[in-house]
Order: sequence, then structure tokens, then C-alpha cells
Amino acid sequence: MNEDVIIVGSSVYALLMSYHKRIPIVLTKFNPPSPDQMFKRAIVIEGIPFKKHNECWEFLKFIVSKDGLVRNSTAPTYVRVEDEIIFNSSGQKLSLKYDKCLLFSDDIVKCVNEIKKIANKGIYRVLDFMKLKHCSVLGLKPLHPKHTHIAEVIFRGAKDIICVSYLNKEQLLNFDYSDTMSRFIMEKELLNTEFKQPFLDKDKKYKRKPSPVVVSRHVESVERVIYEDSEKIKNYGYNDEKLIEQTYRRHRAGLKD
Repeated sequence: MNEDVIIVGSSVYALLMSYHKRIPIVLTKFNPPSPDQMFKRAIVIEGIPFKKHNECWEFLKFIVSKDGLVRNSTAPTYVRVEDEIIFNSSGQKLSLKYDKCLLFSDDIVKCVNEIKKIANKGIYRVLDFMKLKHCSVLGLKPLHPKHTHIAEVIFRGAKDIICVSYLNKEQLLNFDYSDTMSRFIMEKELLNTEFKQPFLDKDKKYKRKPSPVVVSRHVESVERVIYEDSEKIKNYGYNDEKLIEQTYRRHRAGLKD
């Protein structure tokens, strides 16, 4: 099979370009972005507004798959972008010829082009998922604790908390950056918010202290290899992804790209 233009990648922006421009895609991963990632303002797809990247990703994947734009039926364990795109799907080795490849690189992709730079080298996004038993954080806005390793705290509903950190490998092995320390920080930070505290006694003199429980820790690399462009391969970095979003928003508003 020969493709005039094809996208290789799995970010929400790769799927957005596939959907908007009707370009086929080799989807390098079948799992959505982490739940902490958000658009600054909701983006509308098929009349439905999305604020969270993961929910938008799931819907875009459904639409482009339904429309026959996804060229692989299962997640590949490798993708090589050379004169052809070589990858595996459903236990088979496949290859696609192409005239132009729009590349959104990730840790699955290897490209024949020279490396231009490595962004966020050795850095991991760490999500500490916590749950409250008694208190409520419903309606609280995200926090950005100062002088701690936590970059942002996101609240989901009344009981769920996500602490987002960006750590290197040494910090991941250091107790000072552990999920236990994230919990201690969270207990202190909550006391400075307007969270809801139930009373401990009938006379309503004493309130429960927040005691978040760590449910799990999710770690993913945010390192990204940016390759040099060539006649056939165009690499998309973080700045390019924002332009993709802007272009789509302009299109929806009836403005020219």
C-alpha cells in the first residue's frame, strides 16, 4: 500500500490532525494520555466539548478508526520510519510506502533521520493517585504547592486527588520524592484550602483532619526525541502541536488556516 501522506504517532494532537485533515495514521500506542493533561479551554469535536486530553483522545480514536483512517488494528511494539514505515500489528510485520510522513515521535518510534535534540531528557511524569475517606474536595481548583516536588494537584470529584510531579531517575529512587512524601505534603496543603471537613463529635467542636490514602503511583517518561526534517519526513515537536490545536480551532470558527 502507498500513502500520499501519513501520520505516525499517538498523541491527542496526532489524532486531531488525522481527524481534521482526513490523513491516515499509524497509531503507535493504544492507551490514552495521562488524566492530568488538560486543554486550557474546551475543544469541540463533533459538537462535544472536551477539556481532558484522555477523553478527547478516546473519542478521536473512535472516530478515525470508524472512518478507516487507522492503519493498524493493535498497538505495535516497534515502528521504524525509513523509506517505508515498518511496524507490527496483530502478530504480523507490516510495511507502508509513503510520499510524506508527519511524525509525532515517542518511545516506540525509531527514525532514520538524524536526531535534532532530545527534549525532557531523563525526565518522568509521576502521578500519585490518592483518595479521601471522609473529607470532600468537591469544587476545589488545582493547586501548585510551592517549595515541594509536586508541580500540580488536581481534584476529581469529592474524594479523588492526583499529585503531578516531574522527576529524574535519581529522584524516583529517593524517599524524599516518594508517594508517602506526596501524601504528607497533600495533608498540609489541604489545610490551606476550603475543603469540607466533617465533625468528629456531636457538639461539632472538632473536625476531621484530611487523611488522603495513596492508591497508586503511575510513572511515564516524557523524554522525546526530535528528529531532523527531510524531504519525506516532517517531525512535529511540542510547539508544532499547539499550532495544530490553533489551526483546528480557527477552522471551527470559520477562519482560514
